[in-house]
Amino acid sequence: LRQQIAGGTYVRLSAGPAMDSTKCKLKFVVEPHRHGCAGPPRDFLLALVDTITENMGGYVCVDRGHRHSTGCSEVAVWLSSRHKGAETIQMSSGGDEQLPP
Repeated sequence: LRQQIAGGTYVRLSAGPAMDSTKCKLKFVVEPHRHGCAGPPRDFLLALVDTITENMGGYVCVDRGHRHSTGCSEVAVWLSSRHKGAETIQMSSGGDEQLPP
């Protein structure tokens, strides 16, 4: 996504609570056939993507992408806390999630 934005491709971003109110949903729509994005809008989108990327460490992230027959693509990302109440989900060295008892 960052490369697409930096290259001037038209990208829209929306963010807000997901249907599950414990999660946040980010939705990126990439529209390569629309007039490109340059100048301040591009710079602002790049800053948003960088901020989001830098702050992902404390969240569980699930994504889904879809390409429409029109050539537009959607990327949806759901973020939820790694914390479950007072307990924390931890990753084992093998990469498998270890859920609290």
